[in-house]
Amino acid sequence: LDMPDGRFDLNTADLDIAEQGTIELWVKTRPAARVWWDQGWHYLLHFEPVQPGGTQLDLSLLCARLELTATLDGTPYPLTKGTNEVVGLNTGGLDNEAWHHLLVSWDLRGDRQYLWLLVDGKGVRGFFPRAFAPGAFSRIEIGNTPSDWDVPFLPLDGAIDELRITNTSVADRIAE
Repeated sequence: LDMPDGRFDLNTADLDIAEQGTIELWVKTRPAARVWWDQGWHYLLHFEPVQPGGTQLDLSLLCARLELTATLDGTPYPLTKGTNEVVGLNTGGLDNEAWHHLLVSWDLRGDRQYLWLLVDGKGVRGFFPRAFAPGAFSRIEIGNTPSDWDVPFLPLDGAIDELRITNTSVADRIAE
């Protein structure tokens, strides 16, 4: 991802990934940046809702902790506006010179909603009472803060490969 903005935007308005979906990609950060271990803030994914105030998903890395945040009617930072749910993983043990497989998945159907976050096949699942209305995403921004936010660049500072987006959640994939 070319610097200084280091962002890759993907138009997803025509994809059916509103109620459930999964995005997988391989990530390799610039070794000298030590992104997985540092005390900085880096932005990896932003799912922009088609409707303003709709459900959005964000994946960021803050102080060696990867966090997937679902937000309704607000922005995830600071967590003072709107409805937010967060699942997270510590990244301090990841190799800064290796490729890592990231998986983000969601299922917003039903009375119980789910988020999954995995790195190299290990991760967490969060669930919560129905809080988010499924809605389409207009784009996915990869590698930096959302382009329309008044926030400084917080780049991943690395490369991505083998990006895969599906309209099934982890739970449905396992059931298949």
